[in-house]
Amino acid sequence: MPRTVEILTAEYVPVVYDAAGFVSRLAAFIIDFIIEVLLCMVIVAAIRLIVGASVGYFAFLANFGAALTFILIYAVLLGYGIFFEMLWSGVTPGKRLFHLRAMRRSGGRIDFLSSTIRNLLRFVDFGILNLPGGSVLILSGTPALAAMWFSSANQRIGDFAAGTVVVADRSVGSGSWMRPERPEAAVAAMTPYVHHLERLTPIEYRQIRQFVRKAADLTLPARAASAARIAVPIVRKLEITPPLTCQLDYFSVLAAIEWQWAKLHGLI
Repeated sequence: MPRTVEILTAEYVPVVYDAAGFVSRLAAFIIDFIIEVLLCMVIVAAIRLIVGASVGYFAFLANFGAALTFILIYAVLLGYGIFFEMLWSGVTPGKRLFHLRAMRRSGGRIDFLSSTIRNLLRFVDFGILNLPGGSVLILSGTPALAAMWFSSANQRIGDFAAGTVVVADRSVGSGSWMRPERPEAAVAAMTPYVHHLERLTPIEYRQIRQFVRKAADLTLPARAASAARIAVPIVRKLEITPPLTCQLDYFSVLAAIEWQWAKLHGLI
């Protein structure tokens, strides 16, 4: 049975995600590692090319080529994950391929400090240990696997230290959200009651659109509660009286408002 993790958003709305499993995380790691190796190969080839042609201004590199190579390779292995997690809000190319996202356990997008900690501890999770005598022991991810086994949210050691969790997010790698060609029956039933849309501000519309987009990731109770929290002031502002039989109908109202607003502004 897949493990789930509940994350509280900035609006105090609980969003329930499936925690990313070991297999999907391993597959994403392999893709990212292949890209890192290719980048390192390019660095090594470039430095060898420069050092091999060490004449004139570049002659000093002949003495420091090995040190420079080591520094740049370490920078790639450490900085790759941080760079993409900052650029794509917790997503690397490997995670993007398998629809995964790293997030803060307390809610919200991952920050620089959290990303740095979890990427620094990748070496611990992978089990790379320096033994006396200069030998190296590689445990092939055993520490990470053990930590994930005992974690209710499949967190590895780096996640525990950074306060992060990796979740399955269907919006990752799927491009921009696509509005359905026609509203569902429950939404269509609410559209005749929607009017005074000129009172809706762009900020309010973006909030509604973001919620409608993410509603599929919410449990039904969370979807109903958060929809009511958002819809009640909007309904009052627009002075509309939709037929409401249960709290979940507020979601249909918001979806109808989003649909009608998009239609009014030529987005449909």
